[in-house]
Amino acid sequence: MTGESCVVYENEVGACPQFLEKIVKETPFLDKLSVISQSPVELADSKTWSKFGFRDLLQLIESIPVQEHVSLRASPSIEQFAPYNQLVFSSIDDSIKIQLNESSYKNAGYFNKSNRLKVKQRTPSKNSPHLFPTYHIVCCRSELTPDCKQLISTVFQNVNLKVVTLDSDFESALHADFSLEPSSTEISLLNGAIDLLSLVDPIANEDLHDYYEFITLVHLQSIQFTENLNSAISSYEAPATGSGAMTRPHHILQSRNLSSSVVSRVFDQSWLSISLNFENAHILILNTDSKIISWKVSIK
Repeated sequence: MTGESCVVYENEVGACPQFLEKIVKETPFLDKLSVISQSPVELADSKTWSKFGFRDLLQLIESIPVQEHVSLRASPSIEQFAPYNQLVFSSIDDSIKIQLNESSYKNAGYFNKSNRLKVKQRTPSKNSPHLFPTYHIVCCRSELTPDCKQLISTVFQNVNLKVVTLDSDFESALHADFSLEPSSTEISLLNGAIDLLSLVDPIANEDLHDYYEFITLVHLQSIQFTENLNSAISSYEAPATGSGAMTRPHHILQSRNLSSSVVSRVFDQSWLSISLNFENAHILILNTDSKIISWKVSIK
């Protein structure tokens, strides 16, 4: 885990930090969400659909309506070794993002002959478990070239598929036309007795890392304990603030495998802290009376 950074924002009611908006756009899959709030948070109706050995990927991509909050991720069913070939599509920006491992790229010789497919090579970082580079191609669905169609039909002809939807009218077609079944969304609720408002007023910049560790712990521990949150974390010392902490009831909502689009809807509600786990990053956001504090940790 590398690349921790802390960004402090002045409080903007109902506004997501710009870097978070960028991540939500580029990473349509949210692996895990945890929200601490003073009142119950309503979660948008996000569903996950999955199927092994799916063979109609290109047809599915071309069928999804624009701006329907539908995203999908696919990888060939027979792959055994990382880094994997992967395709990610989001109807929000109509983009198709393809990652190829070195073997697939070299075996498909027509890539080197076509000027219509722009390929970017990414070399693994020193801390990466992968030894070989990956190759990345971005296509726009509305301008899908024959080369990109051939690539999808060849490399991704038999895939393990995951689709996430958010309040989408396309869900009936996923079931009727493509034989996909929704999996149940895991949502857990917890009423705790930890007062984050007292803990973070005031908060000094030199203590930001300590706060990141402690508040992340609150989110993590609430997954395992379903009765009293205060007793679950009582053995850990909270960062000192100089103010007397009073415990008041808080609500914690947690869920997995969601559309990243739910983030903007959570921001419109009365939240105190949000923890977001994406494939390549963890983001922690804290809402105080005077500012929003955001931590981003990149996962290589």
